[in-house]
Amino acid sequence: MKRGIPKKEKISLALILLANVARAASLNDVENDWDRPLLKPYGSTAALEDDEPDYDDFRESEFSVESQYFDSPAMHSDVRVGMRPSRDLTTCNVPWKCERSCPFGYFRLSGMGECRKWLTCADWADLDTNRTYLTQGSMKRVFKTNWNGTPLILARVKRFKYTSFIANLKSLQPSIFVTQLVGSCEDPAWPEVLLEYHPHGRLGNLPDVLEMSPQLAQPHLLMRLLLDYASILSVLHHMEPEGARVLCDTWSLQKITHQFLLTKDFRLLLNDVDDLSVVMPSQNKLAKCSAGFYQNVKLLDSEFLAPEEFSQGFFDESVDIYKVPSLAQWILEWAGEDGRELLLLLDPLHKRCKAILPTDRPTALEILSEYQKVYQVALTRDEEDEQSDFFL
Repeated sequence: MKRGIPKKEKISLALILLANVARAASLNDVENDWDRPLLKPYGSTAALEDDEPDYDDFRESEFSVESQYFDSPAMHSDVRVGMRPSRDLTTCNVPWKCERSCPFGYFRLSGMGECRKWLTCADWADLDTNRTYLTQGSMKRVFKTNWNGTPLILARVKRFKYTSFIANLKSLQPSIFVTQLVGSCEDPAWPEVLLEYHPHGRLGNLPDVLEMSPQLAQPHLLMRLLLDYASILSVLHHMEPEGARVLCDTWSLQKITHQFLLTKDFRLLLNDVDDLSVVMPSQNKLAKCSAGFYQNVKLLDSEFLAPEEFSQGFFDESVDIYKVPSLAQWILEWAGEDGRELLLLLDPLHKRCKAILPTDRPTALEILSEYQKVYQVALTRDEEDEQSDFFL
């Protein structure tokens, strides 16, 4: 049953919507590039192209009620590959300063001794021509390929979206919380991007992973996934001094679980940067996400979406915060009663996340701080349980 909104909060919500619409109306869509990433594309002066007509059939499914993905059986063929959780129990207090060992512009995959520069079009001849189709969404098609025997993800991106996509991805490198860029080539009709391959795929595959490896359902390991999630939001919201980035492709719980990857050591990575919108307070600029799904009533869930998301897509980064409790509940409930106990500890924080007024919600860094405390509680409990089992 949907919960009702008290009269006082309805008035507050109405004021929020009016304020957002007024701010949006004061901005000119033509003069302000809503898709512009905070950091300009490296070494590129190409302008965004108009939508190309040969993609029209691909776009029809973008806002359907059904899944936004068209998976092949190969998409899930490696999900049940064995997973070993990382023994690194340290946490990252300043997420945007936690980087991989390779500097910007370089990558290193498992088994590589040294960092190597990002691959370019000149290296495409070394890719296996027998690509395995995995899935597609509204902006790209995804394949599995091999480079000198190493499996990689190859994403074919719509040309009009490529400039912002690759710029978003590069601007977030070499963060340990973002999928690793391996290379890119703009020459094909559909520009192509190479990414590190993670066999367990999306966070949405978590049920299958836990069925295969039930020992991963320990509360502290699931809580660590939430630490990674809060760290990713902290990177997006606090990394750039001039503004925050909002995850636009998150209008349902299923969509959120498709934005992140599970690594082989059971950590979480941000994978989908197709649709990041920028909030820039200094320019009185709100985020603008695609209005398509906002116009489809069947896709709107008042329990999941923040109230201001019903204002035709103009809002700030606090809409990401509003959705945090839903993902936390979905993840921790896989730990059974122990997970539900952790949710009770998090309940005061999660109630703040669901505040009607955006300014009353905690920041991503506040959530990270509270999650770290609960993670330590979960870790201590799990260690005590292991010791008790040892002496039985």
